[in-house]
Amino acid sequence: AFTLPGLYRVVHGIDVFDPKFNIVSPGADQTIYFPYTETSRRLTSFYPEIEELLYSTVENEEH
Repeated sequence: AFTLPGLYRVVHGIDVFDPKFNIVSPGADQTIYFPYTETSRRLTSFYPEIEELLYSTVENEEH
């Protein structure tokens, strides 16, 4: 049962590649927000640090 009529109902997850979920505000910096297909623009040097933050079992004051 959904109690808030008019809202988007997610039953089985969302498709993050659906255009309605990839809306960038007008005036956004094009050097930061770019299509996911432009893989050459990704900052891959940060991948190890991001993976450490996401998957580390260590807890500290930062995270």
